Amino acid sequence: MKEDLEKYFIENRNEFDVFEPGAGHFDRFRSRLESKEKPKGKVIRLLWMSVAASVLLLLGFWLGSHNRQSTGMELADVSPKMEEAQTFYTQTIRKEIARIEKNK
Repeated sequence: MKEDLEKYFIENRNEFDVFEPGAGHFDRFRSRLESKEKPKGKVIRLLWMSVAASVLLLLGFWLGSHNRQSTGMELADVSPKMEEAQTFYTQTIRKEIARIEKNK
């Protein structure tokens, strides 16, 4: 089907090329290309928008990481059995870390 559609467009190309650019289009385009002046207002505005966006992103990341650390729910908060499991694994991990530090 794709090949049929491409073939149709190739065979009927003249029917699709019906619009011409307006009078003076190419001259205006050429003059804009040759013009080396950039509107300073847009550049300065873009610079400030970039700085503001960066500050907002950094603030958002900082608030997100700060909030996540302070409101962490522990396994022990769920049930007494979970508290017992958490205590067991925490002690086991601490013992293993101490053993590793000792063998360094």
